[in-house]
Amino acid sequence: MPFETRRIIFNYTELKEAVISYGKKYNMAFPNGEIGKVTDSNPKDYSFNPLKKFRDTAQNIDSNFIITFILPVTSEHKYINLPNEFMVGALVEYCLDHKIILPRDVLKIVDVIEFGITLEMTNKPHEETEKKLSLSFDE
Repeated sequence: MPFETRRIIFNYTELKEAVISYGKKYNMAFPNGEIGKVTDSNPKDYSFNPLKKFRDTAQNIDSNFIITFILPVTSEHKYINLPNEFMVGALVEYCLDHKIILPRDVLKIVDVIEFGITLEMTNKPHEETEKKLSLSFDE
């Protein structure tokens, strides 16, 4: 059964707006600086599939992200550790606030790329769901 993958790329300015806006709902305080770097505290394992010519990810949705804020005057670094659920929620809310249409019933995963972050959405069925949906001639 074919599946679709969609990837939305956010730069650090958009990420900062998303994280701060979403954090206000939970009374979270963030540093006033700019985002200098985002790292995945639990990097995903990548395997290259030469037939598909793109990376297959061993998807780990339980990862945390470390956002490095650089303070404007002192250039001091402040580190904030945020769970995957928070990041997904912040990016989804950002998309909804900016009228970016998102699919509902898909797996949403945040991934770190160079100078940005992505929200990857896929409707790839789970193995259990795929087995339930398969029909045979006996039925």
